[in-house]
Formats: sequence, structure tokens, C-alpha cells
Amino acid sequence: MAPQPVITNPAPAVVAKPATVSTPKVEKPDLEAERQTLLNLDVAFSEASQARGAAQAFYEFMAAEGTLLQTGEPPIKGIETIRVRLAAGPQGTLIWKPVEADVSPSAAMGYTWGSYESRSKTPGHKMSYGKYVNVWKKQKDGTWKVVLSATTAGPENGSRRGELGNQ
Repeated sequence: MAPQPVITNPAPAVVAKPATVSTPKVEKPDLEAERQTLLNLDVAFSEASQARGAAQAFYEFMAAEGTLLQTGEPPIKGIETIRVRLAAGPQGTLIWKPVEADVSPSAAMGYTWGSYESRSKTPGHKMSYGKYVNVWKKQKDGTWKVVLSATTAGPENGSRRGELGNQ
């Protein structure tokens, strides 16, 4: 018997399908709701300052590594240092009213700003006024804390200038 020719058919190539990676659907943050949250928190922060004093309010609302920038003062870093400094400083009532808030597109950071009023407890109740900005950062637990608070002395009425003059 004669040898049979060997016919080889190459095996069809197996084409692997690209792996599909399922990414979880990330919901976009509700930026308007986050802005409102910051405005509400800033009001609560001011109310805490009026009720329990600025030192305690800053201790409650600032992040541990927060920084306080006050007119005419060097920067104060850390909530413990801020609390001690505010408790040792001139005593009185510090209140503020936010005018506006905004948040980053990821809603991880935001700010509030407005005007403040400080009334001393000394005879004559000296008053001072100014503007402030609080920079808020969302913490790992989802809460907002102030990481930077800055003030500057300003007019009593809290007016602001626009491109064409006073508004």
C-alpha cells in the first residue's frame, strides 16, 4: 500500500474578543444642591460663632489642618492653634452672612464668601466690619470642612463694586 499524502489544514485562528470592562456608572454631583449645602453650613457656622464663640465655632467647622488668615495677623494653622489664638484674643461676637457659594465640578471643593461684623465686649462695644471667604473641602466621610478662612476689613454696608462702579 502506497503512503497516503498528508494533507494539513491549518487550524482556524481563534480570535479573542476584546475584554469588556464594565465601569460603574458615576453619577454627576448635584452642584446646585452642593452650593446650597455650603450656604447652609456657612450660616450654621456663623450661628455657632454667635452662640458658642468664634473659638469653638472654628474648632467645630474647620478641618484639622485648616488655616486662618486675619487682617493684620500672620497665618494661623491647625484647629488647635486657631482655637487657642481666638480664645486668647479680644472677646466679642463675630457673625457673618454668606452672599454666594460655588463648588468645583467634582463637588470636592467649594467656597463661600460674604460680609462679617465683629462686636467687642469691651465698654463702648467697638464694631468692625469686613469681608470673608471660606474655602471648603469635602472630607473622606462626605462632610464639608473649612480648610481656609480669610478676612479683610471693609465697609459697614458690605457693598461691592462691579465693573461699572458700585452695585
